[in-house]
Amino acid sequence: MTTQIEIEGELTVIRAHELKERCLAALQTGAHLAVDLSGTTELDGAGLQLLVALRREAEERGGGIELLNPSPQAKAVLALARLDAGLHPTQHPAEDCA
Repeated sequence: MTTQIEIEGELTVIRAHELKERCLAALQTGAHLAVDLSGTTELDGAGLQLLVALRREAEERGGGIELLNPSPQAKAVLALARLDAGLHPTQHPAEDCA
């Protein structure tokens, strides 16, 4: 089962803290998590830590995480941190993300 979460706006230190519980709760309902980053306007170290923690948690449950449609800003930060390969960002048409 795959659960999808959309993260719009900033994924920075304050917002990452706010989203952590919501994202972990989503993992309770399914081991696979799809995180839509198409509306993410900023991503910092805390946001990266959240994404890595979610991947670790999902893998511990026998699943994984997929980053959907990362915005140009999110793509740049993921590449700079060399997490673009490890977190597998993918582009999907909007109808596939429902």
